[in-house]
Amino acid sequence: MTIEDRMRHSFKKRIPFLEAIATGVLLGILLIFFTPRCQPEPAKVIIDYSSNIKIPELEFVLDSLSQNGYSIDNHFPIYVRLYKPVIPGDEKEEAVRIAKAIKGNTGANVQVQLDFDGGRYFAHPEKGIIIPIVK
Repeated sequence: MTIEDRMRHSFKKRIPFLEAIATGVLLGILLIFFTPRCQPEPAKVIIDYSSNIKIPELEFVLDSLSQNGYSIDNHFPIYVRLYKPVIPGDEKEEAVRIAKAIKGNTGANVQVQLDFDGGRYFAHPEKGIIIPIVK
């Protein structure tokens, strides 16, 4: 193989810059003009993050608890927070009893946070006491 043959052989292995540029331009035109556009933005959606839900069954339970001296902070879908300085009897049983009463009337598994001067209990109607925090 002579030097001239080698030069022709290496010339045939060149990188096709012009074809690559032409392909890129055609692909760019295709993407710009023929691809589907984005969907229009939806109409105004207003999400209500209010946590005080009015359910008659829940209101019945909360009214009976407030008549017994409990202060109530209602965040119904997540939890219900109750406060009473002194709770007669066992606080754990009272917290579970209230959680079961709310589930019995509303049908929803709602955690109950029972605060009192001696600590705090988190109760679930099916799991019982979740986290006891006693001072």
